[in-house]
Amino acid sequence: MFGLLVQVPGLSLVPFSVLPGLLIVAPMVTTAPRSVRRLATAAVFALTAGLVVHAVSRGYGLESGSLATVISVVIWSLTLVVLPAMAWWSMKRIKPRTAILLMLVGGIASQLVLVGLSWKGSLGIFATALALIVLSSHEVLATMALVALAAIGFANDARSMAVGAGLAFVIAVVLRLLRRGGARLSRTLALLAAVAAVGAALVWGLAAGLAGAPIQERTIDQLNHANVIFGVRAEWAASLSLFQENPLGYGLAIQPSEAAVNEAITAVRDAGGDWTSNYFSQWVFGERVDLHSTLANMWFHFSVGGVVLAAAVGYLLFTAIRDARSTLGIYGLGGIYLAVMALWDLAFSPMGDIDRVIAGLCFALAAQFANSCKTSAPDGVVRAMDQSTAGFQQSKYRRGGNGAGLWV
Repeated sequence: MFGLLVQVPGLSLVPFSVLPGLLIVAPMVTTAPRSVRRLATAAVFALTAGLVVHAVSRGYGLESGSLATVISVVIWSLTLVVLPAMAWWSMKRIKPRTAILLMLVGGIASQLVLVGLSWKGSLGIFATALALIVLSSHEVLATMALVALAAIGFANDARSMAVGAGLAFVIAVVLRLLRRGGARLSRTLALLAAVAAVGAALVWGLAAGLAGAPIQERTIDQLNHANVIFGVRAEWAASLSLFQENPLGYGLAIQPSEAAVNEAITAVRDAGGDWTSNYFSQWVFGERVDLHSTLANMWFHFSVGGVVLAAAVGYLLFTAIRDARSTLGIYGLGGIYLAVMALWDLAFSPMGDIDRVIAGLCFALAAQFANSCKTSAPDGVVRAMDQSTAGFQQSKYRRGGNGAGLWV
């Protein structure tokens, strides 16, 4: 697990571990839980759709990227299956909490080598999650760490990371207040309402200058756009322009026509984005089209199949958040934070940030592991289980005992 998220220079699009994982993915998937097998089925559908649409696009005269680009995009999509399957295989052999901690430590070490002390990005997300999981049994210390890490996020212009930490705290509080074993629909609606309310309050606070003048200026500028999503990520304006021209996507590593690219950049200009920079010509519409969103990239390269795969990932992440009450004693706010940030990355981050989506998926599987052990255990035994038997520590955090507050 230490090497699961490790990236190496020259191969930063995906973690290096996916390459050996591809050689043994079949037996790992067959023994993995249903959620991983569903991801595998969706990935096969996505690859098939991507190849078909690729052939159609070539038939209409569009050019394809190089063979290396095609292979890199295929491997990128398979990462969403291979690495979760490897994580599940590891969790059956070592304690899931230990597996998650090793994964985060390895990811942090990799980021330190690749980007140094750049907090905004994977380094800050993995470090925040690691601290919150380590402090899961200490409610006060975890809350203090959360506030401090959110402040560090604001100081480094990492607003999404700071807001994600706040949302993780609110979600944990809501889950704690909901009746144990309540209906999934009620939990879903309560979480959505709480997230919407708190998210709006946090955005209002940023616009009011509570996090400082620079962040206030950027937030107000984004909110002044006609479309708030385009204000947050102008790349979505380009994605929508491409969608209007070709709703079924373009296919594996296809290059859009020059006219389509120009229309997309014009859409960015109309949305208020910085369309004059070479970012769009060199990175978004470079050798490999990267629309700065896992969902949009899945659609572009894999058509409807890619959307299905992205939806399967999103569903697994959301259900992990919705059912996280039973794992608060193991992962504290850290697991929820990983899932929240993975959902953000699913919508708003480039292909190279797939490691953060993988981290969220691994937490989702760890939560499934704990819940499956809890479900299969006889009544009365569940609360006595510890990490050595089921991978969770319910016995340490009983209601009324030491540290029995939020994380019970």
